[in-house]
Amino acid sequence: MKPKFYITTAIDYVNALPHLGHAYEKVTTDVIARYKRLAGAEVWFLTGTDENAPNAERQAGEIGREPQQYVDEMAAGFRATWQALGVSNDDFVRTTEERHKAAARALNSWASAEAVNYLGKGLEVLGGMEDSAERAVDEVAMIVDLVSGLRILDRYDEALTQLERAQSVAKTYGQTENLSLIHYYRGSIYFPMGNIDGCAQEHTQARDLARQANSPENEARALSGLGDAFFMHGKVISAEETYGECVRIAGENDLGEIVAANLAMRGHTCLYLDRLEEGLTDCRAAWEMAEKSGNRRTEMLARGSCGGKI
Repeated sequence: MKPKFYITTAIDYVNALPHLGHAYEKVTTDVIARYKRLAGAEVWFLTGTDENAPNAERQAGEIGREPQQYVDEMAAGFRATWQALGVSNDDFVRTTEERHKAAARALNSWASAEAVNYLGKGLEVLGGMEDSAERAVDEVAMIVDLVSGLRILDRYDEALTQLERAQSVAKTYGQTENLSLIHYYRGSIYFPMGNIDGCAQEHTQARDLARQANSPENEARALSGLGDAFFMHGKVISAEETYGECVRIAGENDLGEIVAANLAMRGHTCLYLDRLEEGLTDCRAAWEMAEKSGNRRTEMLARGSCGGKI
């Protein structure tokens, strides 16, 4: 049976044409792959293009192309270049392909499922221990992590059941800060379930408890969720004010990711309040912060879902 050998290059950004540095990497990797084949290994040599980068979208706009049209043309150029150089890659993957998106979703779900499994076992072990304040701290922390994984897997009913358990423990041992987090998670689960009234109520409780516990981070997160609930109810002025309060608290406490995401949402609400320049300023600040920190999700939110509409 042949030994298996997998090798991959970096996947290249498509905001510029292939250059000598790209070629050096591909040819060097090709040399290794060819050597391994000659040595009798079953080789899988992968290369490709990263087409989800904001710079690609920006470059497409600068030359008057739709983003997908632009990345299609650029990916074809990269592929043709490696063919011309005789690079022997077995596959060429593009991050805009459905197979790549499906694989990314599957990997995320698998990791979450594994985490849920291990956390469940950990909670079983804790269940056999004597009740104590120390055990309660560990139990609530594990349940919160478990709920986070269940949310990703869309197992909302299980997540809500676990939150009831966590709330009971947190109340018994006076864990006000954790109670704030529990209500935040419940509100965040109600939101995709379409229970917007419940979402608003839970985030309001989360905000109030965070203030009691003097937890600016939990308060900022609760305000973010409450802003979403106001927005979904069509209460745009309340949403804008709530996102603004969230941004202020997060900014005063160096919570950069929360600032960026909610600046984008505050900018989005300005579209409906006919304050376009103000909204675009917020969105631009949000995507610059997100780009600097490498938070692509927030950057895409600020550029596309929010800034693009303005």
